[in-house]
Amino acid sequence: MFIIEVVNLFSQSILLRKENSFMKFEFKNTYKHVIVYVNDKNELHRDNGAAYIEYIIDEYNNKKILTKLKWYKNGNLHNEIGPAIKKFTRYNNKDVIFLEEYYTNGKVNRINGPAMIRYRIDGTIIQENWFKNGKIH
Repeated sequence: MFIIEVVNLFSQSILLRKENSFMKFEFKNTYKHVIVYVNDKNELHRDNGAAYIEYIIDEYNNKKILTKLKWYKNGNLHNEIGPAIKKFTRYNNKDVIFLEEYYTNGKVNRINGPAMIRYRIDGTIIQENWFKNGKIH
């Protein structure tokens, strides 16, 4: 891994790194930190984890708080082993999932369960939506 370029634009820094055949971009400013992985075709893609990772910055405690994870394969939302989108909120100093969405090759899809699930802070389910190949099921 090596750093290709560091750019500072209007208090937003952009860090680019080459990791194997993938590029890793990090965007930071006072309020947000985003990490993005792309393949050699500039498509969002990562084989071993989320290709889009988003944090907000808690400037009072100088901490990053995880808010969003997205899995991509060749530019399409896709995760074969779990949800392709996870959104978090912070409750009692813990990251709590409040939304999960399952995708296959860019389409909302889940065969053995709901493809979209919304949660309360205590983890109980508020809403479930069932989709198969992008269509409500």
